[in-house]
Amino acid sequence: MSWGSPLANLEHGEESLERLVSREMDLRQSFEHAARWERRLYELTGSDPESFDDAIARYDEFDEDQRSARGDLDLVVLLGEAGLLERAAGIIEALDGTEGEGAQYARWLEAAYLDAPSSEEATTIAEEIRRELPADWFTDTLVRRVASRVDDQPLQTQAEAAIEARARSMLTRVRALTALGAAVLALSVVVALRLRTFPRLADAPLPPPWRGADGVGLFFRAAFAYLLIPALVVLLLPRMPPVTAVMGLVGGLPTLWWARRYLHARGLTVRDTFGLRLGPGRVARLLGWGLVLLAVSMAGESLIYLGLSALGVSSHWADGFLEEFLWGPPTAVIAGTLDGVVWAPIFEELAFRGLLFPTLRLRLPAWLAALLSAAIFAFAHGYGVQGFAAVTWSGMVWALGYQRTRSLLPGMLAHAGSNLLATGSFLVLLRF
Repeated sequence: MSWGSPLANLEHGEESLERLVSREMDLRQSFEHAARWERRLYELTGSDPESFDDAIARYDEFDEDQRSARGDLDLVVLLGEAGLLERAAGIIEALDGTEGEGAQYARWLEAAYLDAPSSEEATTIAEEIRRELPADWFTDTLVRRVASRVDDQPLQTQAEAAIEARARSMLTRVRALTALGAAVLALSVVVALRLRTFPRLADAPLPPPWRGADGVGLFFRAAFAYLLIPALVVLLLPRMPPVTAVMGLVGGLPTLWWARRYLHARGLTVRDTFGLRLGPGRVARLLGWGLVLLAVSMAGESLIYLGLSALGVSSHWADGFLEEFLWGPPTAVIAGTLDGVVWAPIFEELAFRGLLFPTLRLRLPAWLAALLSAAIFAFAHGYGVQGFAAVTWSGMVWALGYQRTRSLLPGMLAHAGSNLLATGSFLVLLRF
């Protein structure tokens, strides 16, 4: 969940932004090696890097009085590289009036963008920068700029080589992720052609075998438990990987229990009611349906991104930012992946597509019930306009997939695949 200001929900806001912008700037450098058609492709798919103006605007979201000295350093480097030296000078002057690392940063930045140091001073400053700061775009750009002021070619070449190496690595990662997405779409087309008539997988009853009031009650109890129980777990227990790994399971089990109890009292079963019982020889068909639903949701999300971007609507960089995946230990990443790729697809599909969508189908046509249930699903995530629209689209696709196949399983697979791709892309581009 991501309610309120996206920045307010981050524990390491500046550090996360620094990593994001550093990687974006590395990718920006890598585009010098990409062909024109490839750059255009990345622009169309939203994989193109941000501009200096975009990065500066992101740092400006942090209150000037609350921004750390390191945040000021990053901002000055961006301003200096963008040629906005007057504003950069004002921040350097403010840093120079502080003590400790702020004053040290001011000396580095002044040497890089204002008053040229001597050759000896430049060498000393470069050594300090590399010793005190992590090896990233900001560090190497600052060293490169200091070296250029005194025409120290070896030092400048070393910094540029480091930037170049990371740039090529980032381009390779983006190409691999783009190829993976293209492969999913291409394979889904082949599978769709083989499925042809898109046969059903099971016989889940739609409209459902319950009254509207009962369905609404089951859904809201499920949603309440799924939100409240993990929140209580976080309050009562330390946030550790084992706890994270079971939060989704603990929050979702009441939904399964309530649904089973309600259906059992009426001589029905969970497996038959939600199409979880497959006939012989239908596993391959299930996998095919899951792939097709995943591809349709991915393609729609890309088109939504393009359309909203053309209208000037973009998502906030911290909207749904997986901060724990960036800074947490490997065990936290594994636990978070289990929660997002296993428990969330099972219990969210059961609640929103298994309970809410069929209940709405009692009064509404399939497409409208799918849209409304998906909008409620997206609202529960607390994203901005772009994220809301993308999640609504995916939820609608999975609901209509349930309507067509009469089984929740394809939607669960597509949901799991979508979360896995999002998590994997985040790790590849920002953590490793």
